Amino acid sequence: MIKFKFFLKEAIKSKTLVMHYGRMNPVTQGHEENIKNTVALASKSKADHLIVASHSQDKEKNPLSPTQKMKHLTRAFPNVNIRVADKTKPTIMHHAEEAHKQGYEHLVVTAGEDRAAEYSKLLNRYNGQADRSGKVLYNFKSIKVVSTGQRKEGISGSDMRKHAKEGNYDQFKANLPTRLRNNESHARDIYHDTRKGMEVE
Repeated sequence: MIKFKFFLKEAIKSKTLVMHYGRMNPVTQGHEENIKNTVALASKSKADHLIVASHSQDKEKNPLSPTQKMKHLTRAFPNVNIRVADKTKPTIMHHAEEAHKQGYEHLVVTAGEDRAAEYSKLLNRYNGQADRSGKVLYNFKSIKVVSTGQRKEGISGSDMRKHAKEGNYDQFKANLPTRLRNNESHARDIYHDTRKGMEVE
């Protein structure tokens, strides 16, 4: 478990959201660790949390539909606040905007080491600033991006899609989040949904 080095003092006197955004197509043990760390950070900081899964769908890299993704994520994490993006709000920027509209004053985003710097630059660049259309999307008192560390080898979404495509159910199942891995019916369901989305069955 990753240990975070700070707590959000602002959360005691104002509203803070800790958000994690990712494709999760399909969801893996690595995503489970990121989600648990996000929820834990929010709890320790007396903040709210939100997990946002992207909405993209194609047979190569995004075999699960938004509806299927929501089904499997809620099975894997029944007590977690989860949202799946849609065509009207497809990016992390849209969900930052939505959080600001809901009254959050501070935003914390958790991200893998490979995306943390990118998210920090992007989100802070537009904080309180107008976009190309002249619209100010959000204006938080603070935005912080916390790295959840490097990806673990062998349990990325790419690896899972490869296992599904090659019909390697046992390896696919072994790298699912705990609740899915321990429920044969749910494990089979996400496996077949992934294969069907890749058009291999």
